[in-house]
Amino acid sequence: MRRGWLIARMIQMPPSPDGRKARRELSVAIAVDTGRPRPAVLWITIPDTHQRLWPDVDTLVRSLRIVPRR
Repeated sequence: MRRGWLIARMIQMPPSPDGRKARRELSVAIAVDTGRPRPAVLWITIPDTHQRLWPDVDTLVRSLRIVPRR
């Protein structure tokens, strides 16, 4: 990303006594310099129970566009 930062990580979770089925989670945080006092931030987490959606994160990141401030 030219005007921002992207951090992606795979989080390994211990077994849950509450019955949670997910054992891993893809977590992606994006901060974009928009020229305003604070950056725009997007945070995505998808557990491995929905692993089929992980490739969509790449599509989403590639489709981000910065709209010029008026």
